Amino acid sequence: MHTPMTFTAYGAQTASTAIYPEAGTGSPLAIAYCVLGLNGEIAEYLEAQTADESGDVWWYVARLAAELDAIDLVIAQVEGHTYEGGDLLSFSATHMRLLMTVARMGNASKKLLRDTGAAKAAKQRRRLILGLLRFVDRLRDYDQRQGFELDYVLAQNAAKLADRKDRGVLQGDGGSR
Repeated sequence: MHTPMTFTAYGAQTASTAIYPEAGTGSPLAIAYCVLGLNGEIAEYLEAQTADESGDVWWYVARLAAELDAIDLVIAQVEGHTYEGGDLLSFSATHMRLLMTVARMGNASKKLLRDTGAAKAAKQRRRLILGLLRFVDRLRDYDQRQGFELDYVLAQNAAKLADRKDRGVLQGDGGSR
């Protein structure tokens, strides 16, 4: 078992494994990459329902927050969130809300790439930040329903990525790298 990790520490650590176009620049291309990755990983997580897949989703949450310069907002959302429990939604409704949130973020990302002008770009960035904050709440609730503790999920994923980095296999596909 890995030592627990806060989202603050995890978010800072993700920069060392960020290999994608214009990583760390906050450019529309970097943002779009993170949104697309988030879309793919949430689908894999909802299918597999494993802590390992949850960690991959949280990596994209951290990277998107960094690219949007919204890491402090996301940290506050993650670390200040408390799950009340109860049967608020069926799992199928929860799946739909997670997928709808990332789909809306994908649409805002597309418009950020397409539209020109500072006012339009600022509007799409605000939409992405609000979508990311909604997604964090929903993902955190879903993880808790699955019995996954976020600090352990983050630590496990950080260790997995550090190992892949050390072996030079960060890029590629699949869990057997």
